[in-house]
Amino acid sequence: MSNEKELCDFCGGELLSGKKNLEFKVKNEIILCRHIPAKICTECGEAYLDAETSEKVEIFLKNAKQLKPLEYIPMAVYESSLVLR
Repeated sequence: MSNEKELCDFCGGELLSGKKNLEFKVKNEIILCRHIPAKICTECGEAYLDAETSEKVEIFLKNAKQLKPLEYIPMAVYESSLVLR
């Protein structure tokens, strides 16, 4: 068994097991999935899903419109011209 640390592909930070809220864009809707198990970078927060979890999320997203969400939350949307001025 290897004691080698798993490292983030983006910043090289250490990956630790945890849970993270993940956002997915499906057509013109953003879906927030709470408490998804993942390996999470201790430096930049990037989340890595294992194959089984990734497959389950993919199946969920294909069927999400037929399920009742826990809640709806408002979201502000801004044009880049306001962000980048």
